[in-house]
Amino acid sequence: MKISLKHLETVHAIVTADSISGAKRVLQLSQPTISQQLAKTEEELGARLVSRGRAGKLTLTLAGDF
Repeated sequence: MKISLKHLETVHAIVTADSISGAKRVLQLSQPTISQQLAKTEEELGARLVSRGRAGKLTLTLAGDF
């Protein structure tokens, strides 16, 4: 398993901002880039880290909260 610091920073920004849009503003990256980094991190860990809710709001799953 190899997860980059960049991907962990992206996940942290998503969780802190409660959305990919919020993380986009903080990280100054595109939405597709952030989504790809999240997907790659989830793939490497073999678990979903966030659950997508209404209006783009994201919440941590049990695996993501660990």
